[in-house]
Amino acid sequence: MEVLGAVAAVAGLLDVIARTAKLVQDCTSLSRFTDATKGLDVQLNLLRSVLLDIDNGWKAKSLSAKEWGELNPVLKELREELELLNKLLAQAIAPNLLKRIKMSLFGFEKKLKDHMLRTEQIKSLLALKMTAGIHAGMPGMSSSIPFKRLSTLF
Repeated sequence: MEVLGAVAAVAGLLDVIARTAKLVQDCTSLSRFTDATKGLDVQLNLLRSVLLDIDNGWKAKSLSAKEWGELNPVLKELREELELLNKLLAQAIAPNLLKRIKMSLFGFEKKLKDHMLRTEQIKSLLALKMTAGIHAGMPGMSSSIPFKRLSTLF
């Protein structure tokens, strides 16, 4: 059952990434946010690639049920982080002048960088886990990379 949940989470995350990419594009088109959102589109493409690799791992059955179970909390945390990023980006492009001023006053760029950093950390953990799953069984390789909430790791 955990396997199906993780597979569904990957598909859902690919949709969230598409929405996030659209919001980034909208923010980048506004000259005041070009610098702040620089590199976020590349990061989202890399994250999408990692998720597609994980999805292909499911299809190739290279990940065990235990490994899929370990991915579930990380995928959930990634979804939460992307949803927060979407909310932040949507507020930044809101037509309401008061909301945009509030965003500028309350550190849009710092919040955006924080979300980008946490998303990058989760992406790295997913890539490591996928690599470990592929190399399981090879001498010197282990697929037992435990996952915890990032807040407890950093």
